[in-house]
Amino acid sequence: MILSGWTNGAEGGSMDGPAPGQGLAKVAFVDANDPDRLRYTWALLAVPVDGGRDYRGLVSPLSGMVWYQDKLLVTTREGDRDALYVYDMDRIQRATVESDAVGRVRGGWAAHGSRYVLPAVGSYTLPGGDDVPRPATVSLDRSTSPDSLVASEWVPADGDRRTRLWRYPLSRDPARPGLLDTDSSGHADPVEAYETKTADVRGVLAYRSGWYLDRAAGTPGGHGTLWRQDTEGARATECGTDETRHCWSGRSGSLSYWEETGEVWSQSGRVLFALPLASIDRALGRSTDQ
Repeated sequence: MILSGWTNGAEGGSMDGPAPGQGLAKVAFVDANDPDRLRYTWALLAVPVDGGRDYRGLVSPLSGMVWYQDKLLVTTREGDRDALYVYDMDRIQRATVESDAVGRVRGGWAAHGSRYVLPAVGSYTLPGGDDVPRPATVSLDRSTSPDSLVASEWVPADGDRRTRLWRYPLSRDPARPGLLDTDSSGHADPVEAYETKTADVRGVLAYRSGWYLDRAAGTPGGHGTLWRQDTEGARATECGTDETRHCWSGRSGSLSYWEETGEVWSQSGRVLFALPLASIDRALGRSTDQ
């Protein structure tokens, strides 16, 4: 099963997301057991209102998403509020009324034409302030103990500061499956935090000692760049014999590592694609085993 997030009106933009009411966020559940006969269905992402007696659609770009255990963690931006929303994969609801509306309607529940709906069960937010980080993309790292969630903020290419990266441990508490590790007050602290000169980061991936960042193309129709960084330095992939470093998707999306297959997955517009992490490391002139 492959999950792909999408928001109408937020594609290839500035990370500010669609205008209110323009783009509802939803997730495609893709049955990939038979690659020659892919099947999928949509689930609308929703936010509870009226004390949990109703829900509204989530109007936000889906720039980062992690499916871990029974939880789906999604980066969101609605207006000036950034959050990491939490969805419970055991609480997927079926819409009972075919309608463009979202939530409770006469005769049952509607999800703007989607067959299913996922109401959020919780969220993480950052403290306010002029220099508040804006985590824009996340991914899962199973090479740490415990497993961890890594995050990158989005800083525009013409920004006047560096991009920040974080690592948060995931909880080992059986009563808190799929959630971040927090203290008694529900506060989560990163165990690693870095700055990088790479700007316009659209995807982040950490594996062992390396951090992989993809950067969007600088011009329409151009190619993006994929970097590998660690505390010793940074290097971009090189393409073939022409030595150019613009060899990634121009419409870069978030990154995800499938440990069972050794593949890195990403999304470019409406296209999902994967390639071996070993081939990325070869393009960086290094071995995955290092």
